[in-house]
Amino acid sequence: MHKMKQIICGVLICCMVAGLCACGAGDEESVSSAEKSGELAKAETNPVFRAVPPKAEGKYWLDDEIKCFNGEAYIIGNRDHTQYILKYSPAMDEPEKFHSFSENLYPVDIAVSPDGTVYALAAPADEIGNYSILTLSSSGELLQSYEIKGSENSENCLYKSIEYANNKLYILSDINLSALLPDSELSLEYEIPVENKAVMSVMKDGSLAVGQSKNDKFKLEILNDKARKLENKADFDIQFVRLNGGLSYDVYLGDTRDLYGYNFSEDKLEKLYSWEKPGIICGAVCEYESGKLMSTAKLSSDRPSPVMCFEQGTDEGNGSAIMLATFSEFTDPLLMETVQQWNFANPDFPIQVRNYSAQNAGEDARAAEMQLAADIAAGSTPDIYDFSLNMNDTPPSSANYARKGLLENLYPYIDSDPELTRADFLPGLLSGLEINGGLYELTSDINFLTTFAAKSIVGEKENWNYDNFNSIIEQDEFFESIFDPTYTRDDLLETILFASGDKLIDWSKGESYFTSDYFIDVLEVLKSVPTDIPEDAVVAGNMASMIKNSHSLLFHCVADSPWRVSSVASPQVFGEDYCFPGFPEIGSAIVPKKSFGISSSSKNKDKCWEFLREFILEKNSDSHRMPPRTKAIEQLAKNEWQQAVNGGYSQNHPYVQNAMEDFIETLKNSDTIYRYDSNVLDIVKSETGAYFVGDKSAEQVAENIQSRVSIYLAEQG
Repeated sequence: MHKMKQIICGVLICCMVAGLCACGAGDEESVSSAEKSGELAKAETNPVFRAVPPKAEGKYWLDDEIKCFNGEAYIIGNRDHTQYILKYSPAMDEPEKFHSFSENLYPVDIAVSPDGTVYALAAPADEIGNYSILTLSSSGELLQSYEIKGSENSENCLYKSIEYANNKLYILSDINLSALLPDSELSLEYEIPVENKAVMSVMKDGSLAVGQSKNDKFKLEILNDKARKLENKADFDIQFVRLNGGLSYDVYLGDTRDLYGYNFSEDKLEKLYSWEKPGIICGAVCEYESGKLMSTAKLSSDRPSPVMCFEQGTDEGNGSAIMLATFSEFTDPLLMETVQQWNFANPDFPIQVRNYSAQNAGEDARAAEMQLAADIAAGSTPDIYDFSLNMNDTPPSSANYARKGLLENLYPYIDSDPELTRADFLPGLLSGLEINGGLYELTSDINFLTTFAAKSIVGEKENWNYDNFNSIIEQDEFFESIFDPTYTRDDLLETILFASGDKLIDWSKGESYFTSDYFIDVLEVLKSVPTDIPEDAVVAGNMASMIKNSHSLLFHCVADSPWRVSSVASPQVFGEDYCFPGFPEIGSAIVPKKSFGISSSSKNKDKCWEFLREFILEKNSDSHRMPPRTKAIEQLAKNEWQQAVNGGYSQNHPYVQNAMEDFIETLKNSDTIYRYDSNVLDIVKSETGAYFVGDKSAEQVAENIQSRVSIYLAEQG
């Protein structure tokens, strides 16, 4: 989706990396590499580790470094602009301050020696000066500070990690691995060149392991301190970004998607945990007890996180995993947060997120849906579908999936719910979403696609059609177009196509009406719309300035709250002389911004409903900008007006209170749903070009579209 998605969506980015490969062990002359690494990387295994619910909310922003000693972890964190080394054990509710840094130092990494001495690698906070190593007692007191003096080759390098092994300190930079003698000066003994993204860790036998990319392989190497060289022991086909020592495994390896354990003696790489599935942001790990991990993994990217703990455990028991299919390359923080809370409370029915957007590549935006279709055909059907409309994503058509019988009718669940009734929702929302009398998706957050105009110009509702609007433009020299110029022709075509409701496609009947007079009118109006937004269309200043200078009869609005459309738009320009016509002959449309469906073949339908209903309950209404419950939207308008009164700016918006009431009334009376279908869009766009350039008539193009869409609907039904 294009213009619609750009306007309605706000997202947090969390990028995903491909899975990992298997590897093997061997000596320096014979380095093994597993043959089935590709299969292992794609394997969808249940997690061997399970996240333990944190005892308290996080108070510190944690860095991605952690080291364990005697069952406790040392972590770098900050709070209130102060940097700390924190100490934590699973018995604590929250980390305790171990050492605080002065303003001129910034901690980079930590190492712990066998006698409990803590070494902190620190950088100059102002980037002026040299890196240093602080020696701290077991109680966190500063014993000594050393300035790092590398060789001439180390000038201007970036130091990123520190380890204690072989009775020495090792620091890793973007160019060298440096060995430091534990004398009074921590003098440099030798340096070994490394690749700039190398990582290192101490293994359970005390030896130092280094991982780095060479010749398209990720090589796991062991330091031979006597020979002063790194000896290659295993090759990996895909790159790791983390390397941590362990107790159950020689090392833990991972990327932003999965965590693996590897033992040289068994030549075995095991997939232990998927960060992506439960919606946890990956982090470094340390094993404080056999089979128990502490981690800097985060529950959220926009607030402090607790130290996460993980324990061995499978999904065996009375329940089973619930698979949630999503299609956005951007993580919805509310969805991931709800998944995390659910998994902590329902360990027998954990929700695992399968993000199909990773299948999309280049211009092929439908690869995700093709992969989903293949999974369904193979019997690997998701339990929950996320049909939410997000920027630049292509979710499947919920209406299409309902017609195929892939979705569960949700009316019986609402009717038997102790806290929900059909009457709670906007009157037109449920009826607009119905297909053959059933409700197949649950919408938790909506936008409202409409237009606003001067009522004295456009007249009453019965006159809101293309003929009358064209007549107004011909008779009034001020107006130049029906629609404002901030939409291109393609933007408008897509918007009107999916906001037209049953006028173009009746999903219940499986019929289309592209040869109708209505669609011919749409094409004729769009022919005069520019293919690009004119340079003078966006006027500097506020929305009111843009409206006044647009010379258009109708100005678009995708509203995500009553206040935004009623204060920023119509009343400022028209005073009390405003209305919300929507689009000619179809009116306004409700956009299911966040919407979910339950698979008709799920074995855990009741559990799926338990999860989805959380998004709708009154107690969670504040989590959404515009919830679908009538009372929640009415209360939202009251709250927004009260804020204006309390803030002393209500006098600047004298018509807003009435405008919000009118907006809500328009919303309540709307039963047209914005229904997106990428296949229909491709058909329409591929055919209309011939009309816009003059090669075919509107009627010929409409006939071609009607024929192709009819075939498509027949194939899907």
